Amino acid sequence: MHAQIHQSLIAFNGGADKLAQSQGIRLQRARARAFLAASQQGHTLGQWMAVTVCQADESARCETCARFVLIALGTDPVLSGSALTTKCTTF
Repeated sequence: MHAQIHQSLIAFNGGADKLAQSQGIRLQRARARAFLAASQQGHTLGQWMAVTVCQADESARCETCARFVLIALGTDPVLSGSALTTKCTTF
């Protein structure tokens, strides 16, 4: 009985690890897309940070003009923010 419970816990944790890894990959891809889109507007994005006040998961700001990018993972990652549509003040 204990061995069966132990095996079930191992399988559950393995599934959780795969889900976390999958979300990490999706987040990395979304960051890369955001970086490319913002750099086309002349922005240099700073460090990515977790977001707690809106529907986004992470945000980054331009190091020069403070315009931002938001990433909402959801089913399909969604990028938004003024750094995607507005040129940097130094561009």
